[in-house]
Formats: sequence, structure tokens, C-alpha cells
Amino acid sequence: MRNTSGQSYRALGEDKKDWTEQQWIDAFAKDAMLLKRPLFVKDETAVLVGFAAAETVIREKLGVL
Repeated sequence: MRNTSGQSYRALGEDKKDWTEQQWIDAFAKDAMLLKRPLFVKDETAVLVGFAAAETVIREKLGVL
């Protein structure tokens, strides 16, 4: 998930709207600030991103009750 509110994202310019998935992967590898955090991962799959979810939702998605 892209961190569209960050300075790093805004600094990329307008051409980012036409980027391929590989271009985004390369950009994420160069600048982690482009990724929305926190990033919750379970079994090597992102299950939730950002701060909006309640703790109960996070625990449910991660299978931690």
C-alpha cells in the first residue's frame, strides 16, 4: 500500500500515475517511506496496513485473540 500522504510520494512527480508494478517495487526498495505503515504480515502475506484499524480487527486478521 502506498503512503500517498508522505513527502517521498509527492516528490515522485506526476508520471508515477503511469508506473508499472515493477517500477513501484523498485521505488519501495529504494525508499521505505513510500510504504504505508504499520504493515502487518501473516504467512508472508500483507493482511493489514495503516493505523485506522482497531486492535480487535488487527488481532483478528493476524489470528491472535
